[in-house]
Amino acid sequence: MTDTVLANVTRDGVVDCSHRGSWALCSPSGELLFCGGDPDKRYYVRSSVKPFQTLAVIMSGAATRFGFSDEEACRNDRFA
Repeated sequence: MTDTVLANVTRDGVVDCSHRGSWALCSPSGELLFCGGDPDKRYYVRSSVKPFQTLAVIMSGAATRFGFSDEEACRNDRFA
């Protein structure tokens, strides 16, 4: 199975570029419910986990303790 189009970027009503990938929706027990593309394909998550890293810093109180502004805590490259 190949990647599927996840999003199209348009300019003046014409598709300028497409972003492809795979996705899977699983039950809490791990049963595959729905998918697009190849649900068994492996990816490096890299930047896609940054929101979860940021959430942990905020929820733990570390952002407040170290005086991070909202802008600093939410910058894309903060936890690179």
